[in-house]
Amino acid sequence: MRKLATTFFALVLMAGCSGGGSPSFQTDRTALLFGQDYGNATLLGTQPLNTLQLMNSGKGDLKITGISIVAGTAPDGGEAQDTSAFTLSAPSLPDTIPAGGTDFVQVVFNPSATGRFQAILAITSNDSTNPTLNILLSGDCVTPTVAIVQYSQEDGNIAQGTTTSLVATDVQLAPIYPDGGGGYSTGYGNAQVWFADTGTFQLQFQQAHLAGDAGQDSPFYICTNTIQGTANCQNVGPIPDTLSSTYEDGGLALDVFPDGGAQLDLSRLQVVFDPAVPGTYTDHVIIDSSATNTPEIVLTVTGTAHP
Repeated sequence: MRKLATTFFALVLMAGCSGGGSPSFQTDRTALLFGQDYGNATLLGTQPLNTLQLMNSGKGDLKITGISIVAGTAPDGGEAQDTSAFTLSAPSLPDTIPAGGTDFVQVVFNPSATGRFQAILAITSNDSTNPTLNILLSGDCVTPTVAIVQYSQEDGNIAQGTTTSLVATDVQLAPIYPDGGGGYSTGYGNAQVWFADTGTFQLQFQQAHLAGDAGQDSPFYICTNTIQGTANCQNVGPIPDTLSSTYEDGGLALDVFPDGGAQLDLSRLQVVFDPAVPGTYTDHVIIDSSATNTPEIVLTVTGTAHP
């Protein structure tokens, strides 16, 4: 009788081992990061997607019973309360993952403003060892913004600018000949404006250009990276250019020189007024950039040449 009982329990044990086992729930990452990996950024208005792999490394079926984005605490102790900044795309529940199988969950980061956002992706299952896995969702949304500023190279003072009108310095043209024939002597005037990156991501300028309102013989030209170093164009950060974002305290970035000196990281647009005959001339300068607040700035430039 005792031998029969021993044989019975052995058969039960063998049946249990051959027909099932315990699931083991794992994921390929412990956090989903949006715009925080090196070389990446989440720009305002974009909606990046990240995928989390769900894995069953056990010997029994893994049943996922719950997947949701909830408020909680980040591993570093910080708050993770920004549930509205993330959108979940998950399989229908309950979701069964066989031994050795995988499945996927996708999360979209769609913030409505710049800043850092965190929440928790909570996943529950029948894994008795880890019934709930909490995956940190962390996104950093940035944006470049452009501002026109008034800047003094002499004393380094800077102030927010508001005008989009540039007035070139007056030019005095004298006739080459006393009787007024044969044209006028050469004269040059200048107008300049400075731009700052007031956003949280680097600002990239494209080539500035004239609208051509003053005709084919426009007396204006723009000092850019392709026209510089002459007597009329000074090599001081011409557009096109790339500016660094502001510091965490909101201060403008500095451009540090190899000798240890530094100046504000600004972009300078210089327009040269080069009239051939007396008169007042007007044209428009168009500056395109990656700024989200004003991607295209149009400046009116006016210059007067006196006889």
